[in-house]
Amino acid sequence: MAVSARIKRIYSKILDYATQLQQKFTLDDCEIETIRNVLVADRLLVQVVKRMKPLHLNMDRYLDSDNDAIRREYNTLRRHILKVVRLIKHIGPEGIESEDLQSLQQQRKKAKHLDTLLNGRIGELLLTNVITREMASSLINDSANAASITKNLVDIATMLYAPKDALVNALDDQNAALYSAKLESEEVDSRK
Repeated sequence: MAVSARIKRIYSKILDYATQLQQKFTLDDCEIETIRNVLVADRLLVQVVKRMKPLHLNMDRYLDSDNDAIRREYNTLRRHILKVVRLIKHIGPEGIESEDLQSLQQQRKKAKHLDTLLNGRIGELLLTNVITREMASSLINDSANAASITKNLVDIATMLYAPKDALVNALDDQNAALYSAKLESEEVDSRK
């Protein structure tokens, strides 16, 4: 069974379990928020897995390349994601200290610098002819994916380990805005 199919199955079981919990028990607001945070974290994890597949394929390809520049770029992406994963593993579910939360937020801010298109690195690599246009195209997409993966991993850890943080509220607002925009778009399409 493919990884994405297994993840989807686990995600649906968690969703089913959360639904049953809410149906069978009277939960207070804190318990409902905990369930909601787990479901949102699950959804973000599914996005991480989906984004990792193409990134992983190109990492395998370019980390074995004879081109030093492209190897360095993909190593940077790999190292940054691994650093966040290690930080999350170090924190663990036992409890999050304020300095751990600061470290996570710092990694989230650094993630935007991974995007080679936004940080200007891709132009430098192309102008100096150290990578091909094909490599640049892959790197543009993969660096944006790596930035997104990093942000999602930090958001997952924050929701699960420090759910009262302001980031959770910001994520809720962002998700609500995306959902509202989607509903409005569907309404416009249905009127046509």
